[in-house]
Amino acid sequence: MPNGVPGAPARGADVALLPNLPFQAGMSMRLYGSELLHSLEGIPGVRPILLRPPFESPLGVGGLQRRWIQYVSYPAWAQRQPADLYHIVDHANAQLMLRVPGRRTVITCHDLYPLAVALGRLRFPGAPARSAMVPTSLRLTLLTRAAVVMTDSQYTLDECRRYLRIPASRLQLAYHGVSPTFRAAAPEGAVQALRARLGVRPGDPVVLHVGSNDVRKNLSTALRVVARVREGSGRPWSCS
Repeated sequence: MPNGVPGAPARGADVALLPNLPFQAGMSMRLYGSELLHSLEGIPGVRPILLRPPFESPLGVGGLQRRWIQYVSYPAWAQRQPADLYHIVDHANAQLMLRVPGRRTVITCHDLYPLAVALGRLRFPGAPARSAMVPTSLRLTLLTRAAVVMTDSQYTLDECRRYLRIPASRLQLAYHGVSPTFRAAAPEGAVQALRARLGVRPGDPVVLHVGSNDVRKNLSTALRVVARVREGSGRPWSCS
């Protein structure tokens, strides 16, 4: 549990995790919420629950209805949920800070990309206009109301201090862990079978990309680096 959250009872704490809605994000944020729940369940005295808003809507919900749910229905519903501590699992729902008690709320900030663009601190080919990021940036300023802002990288923590002026005493760095699923030994022959299927020989370099192809991910630079390494390797590479 993050240090520095006032009001955490000595008897333990009921922790309500406020998740993303289906139309807000892909698998990553929903996975983060479920893994956070699993981790908190292992802490003595902590009684976590991953809340399920009753108005979770299909992915195809219209734009106006989406905004009403996100900015009106969800915050009002969150305010009615009893808990000792609240944890908003994604900064995209910083608008919940308008209703939940800030002194008993933790929020995870995964990046401040929209704010960096709006302030003119980040520009790249294909970047959205600064004006397009203003509404999102205004929502992100609500992070300052939380008792603790958690970040999953030092870079984002520094951005919170630089752009939002959040004091160090209310920031906490919490790196992503590695699920036990990825620590398990592969069945005998599984690695060899996968190499054969992909045409990867022992000793071949492998580049694994996990995530979206959004232009801000800067994959073009990563590909240029791979190409330079390939040219200097002195041997052919196979692509699958």
